[in-house]
Amino acid sequence: CTVGENALLLNGKKTFLYSGEVHYFRIPTRYWAKHLKALADAGCNAVSTYVPWSWHEFEEGRFDLTGKTHPERDVAGFADLAAKYNLFVTLKPGPYVMAETTDQGIPRWLTREYPDTLALDENGKPWGPEYICFMSHRFRDKAARWLTHFSREVVVPRQDRRHGAVIMMQLCNEIGMF
Repeated sequence: CTVGENALLLNGKKTFLYSGEVHYFRIPTRYWAKHLKALADAGCNAVSTYVPWSWHEFEEGRFDLTGKTHPERDVAGFADLAAKYNLFVTLKPGPYVMAETTDQGIPRWLTREYPDTLALDENGKPWGPEYICFMSHRFRDKAARWLTHFSREVVVPRQDRRHGAVIMMQLCNEIGMF
């Protein structure tokens, strides 16, 4: 996949992505195939989904990307299933994912254990647990660890049609920057 002058090039061919959103973490796994098939039947060739950091690293250093602790955490399986429907996949692992998730996908352990990650108001008081200070070195370190782990375990192994359908990874498309 490369970006050409006026188009996305897949195997040298100009390709337009017709995509829809399917949030795997909101749908029981038994319905994933139904939703992906409906997307493909509607003429789409791609699916996009948020990947809430808080859902997959629910305790610091404890990751589940394959559904070991909860079936709807199997983002790797979701991407693999999308490939079976010939859908390209865009994954959006944040670290911020608004998507009407609690604390915008930021794990509660982060702000609870590391208050220096919180954005402060003009009086030095935290705005709230959902407002992160992007200047916080600790936030950037923890977010980098999350994104590295996610990329290594889910994105990289699924980046081509032989091994999967992940075509893009998008970071922080809806961000409250402080």
